[in-house]
Amino acid sequence: MIGVNTAIWSPSGGSVGIGFAVPSTLAKSVVDQLMTHGGIARGWLGVQIQAVTPEVAESLGVPELKGALVAAVTPDSPAASAGLRAGDLIVAMDGKALDDFKGLPRRVAGAEPGQRATLEVLREGKTRELSVTLGRTPDVETTASADQGQASPARGQLGLQLAPLTPETRKRHGLPADAEGVLVLDVRKDSPAARAGIRPGSVVVMIDQSPVETPDALAKKVRQAYDEKRPSVLLLVEREGDRRFVAVKLEA
Repeated sequence: MIGVNTAIWSPSGGSVGIGFAVPSTLAKSVVDQLMTHGGIARGWLGVQIQAVTPEVAESLGVPELKGALVAAVTPDSPAASAGLRAGDLIVAMDGKALDDFKGLPRRVAGAEPGQRATLEVLREGKTRELSVTLGRTPDVETTASADQGQASPARGQLGLQLAPLTPETRKRHGLPADAEGVLVLDVRKDSPAARAGIRPGSVVVMIDQSPVETPDALAKKVRQAYDEKRPSVLLLVEREGDRRFVAVKLEA
């Protein structure tokens, strides 16, 4: 046996010879767990990841589109205990390189809960190794006047008008009380930020793997990138609970 059918395409109700299957090696591991434990126990790391696009690779200064970029770390997860941070680029697990970001969840899910793993991580241009004890995948069941006048110098460069996060702005924009970063009040039309897909109401959490606390701090980082003649900066942007890294081109 080389595979197990998971779905059959049948537009008319009869067989047309098109189906979808999973490899027998994957099915065998599932059958073994069902027979031994009476259920499926998969490894869990506790990160939200994304692919390394050409723009992201350029911003990070890495030559290849490999690895898994960490966009968020779940609190009290194995990843958090191991010291993983948003902005880390996971390039290998247990000495085996990750050709793409999809390889990480496959390897983690294929490991036993409680198993120790070593992650090779690129952080701020330096490679380090982090040891993590994998957990078990959780059960699926279980703009007002106060904002005005806060425009950052980054507006003229990225096209962003930013405001600091205060208890008032968090409440007004429906953000959690512990939300961190700077609030995007406005995005100039046809600006680099607009072309990158950033929208008003978003929160910029990091720039180039460094946390952002004030609009001035972000503007300083952008000016530094200009001075270094870098083509883009990498922003970690959160909107409606979803975090994602976006590369924003720098205008001359």
